[in-house]
Amino acid sequence: MTLWTLLKKHLFRNKRKVAMMTFSLVAIIAIITSLYHLLFGLNKGLSKTFDELGANIIVSPKQDDIYVAYGPVYIGGEMKTMKLEDLEVIKNIYNNEYIAYISPKLLDKVKINDQFVGLIGVKFKTEKAIRNWVKYEGSYPEHENEIMLGAKLANKLQANVGAILTIKNEDFTVSGIFEQLENEEDQLLYMDLSKAQNLLNRGSEISFAEVVAFCYACPIYNIAGNIRSDMKDVDVKPLQDIALAREETIDKFRMFFYTVAIIIIVSGIYVLMRMMSSYVRTRSAEIGLLRTIGFPNKQIDLLILTEASLMGLIGGVFGYLIGLGIDAAVIAIWFKDQALVATHWEAVLGTIVLAVLMIWIASIGPTRYATTIDPVEALKKW
Repeated sequence: MTLWTLLKKHLFRNKRKVAMMTFSLVAIIAIITSLYHLLFGLNKGLSKTFDELGANIIVSPKQDDIYVAYGPVYIGGEMKTMKLEDLEVIKNIYNNEYIAYISPKLLDKVKINDQFVGLIGVKFKTEKAIRNWVKYEGSYPEHENEIMLGAKLANKLQANVGAILTIKNEDFTVSGIFEQLENEEDQLLYMDLSKAQNLLNRGSEISFAEVVAFCYACPIYNIAGNIRSDMKDVDVKPLQDIALAREETIDKFRMFFYTVAIIIIVSGIYVLMRMMSSYVRTRSAEIGLLRTIGFPNKQIDLLILTEASLMGLIGGVFGYLIGLGIDAAVIAIWFKDQALVATHWEAVLGTIVLAVLMIWIASIGPTRYATTIDPVEALKKW
């Protein structure tokens, strides 16, 4: 009688207990797989969400004087500037594939209705992409003589969408007004960058650039360091609140995953050990008979561990597939982006190995018990 023949007979004869243990493994692996892929999806999804909140790196010329602040850039005094063409360096840095947007900006002040207001020249197409979370009334400019206003500036100038404002003897139409953000941007006038440069006779000058790095796979600080090393006489500042918020949020989810996974694995091993003990005890007569006809202990150990391995293999495969399905449903609800769901072959292999290891560990005690069964006592129960 071969090991395989015994294996088939034992599995089919005790199919109810085998099914229960396999189902338990499927449930355990499904939960762990779902949490793992959910963590991966949240990593990508949260990174994407944080990145969409705006720039996460500011590149500005080194300043000697400090006056009125716009983020890390200052207006007033002898404010140094950069050239628009200087930003070409950023497009060629190491890890440049993570650079999503480069948004050059020119800061200055202009006179409207006998009062000075802050003007910022921007590329509206890029601005709309990196500020897509900011609500506004009206629309983004489509022509160079269209502008947008911050909420407080619009109130100050008593300007609504469609109003005409004269700046340096040129008429500009207010195409949109941003909602109030409770920061310095509420008091700015937004104008097409090229138009602002021409209007102010600034050539290709810019005051600073905002860089959006879609970089869930690497730290933002690495991108900032690469820009800093390739560009001279500039300050490169990662926006720490965005970077730290993203990292802290993801770290919390990671710790949650590890904690829950450990609890589930330990609890699962305990449950499997109890089930495996019951499984072996119900077969004590069979095992006693095998020992009577000369089966060595190692052969009995191999028989039980092989049965356990088959259950672990089935539990790992089906558990992974079910866990992936659960994850896809959760990601679809939270992020509405199925691109965040991906199959990782190392995870497939890892879950199968984990399932087999769990049931092996759970089988250690029952296997030792099987080798101590007294053949005579076992045969009395036959």
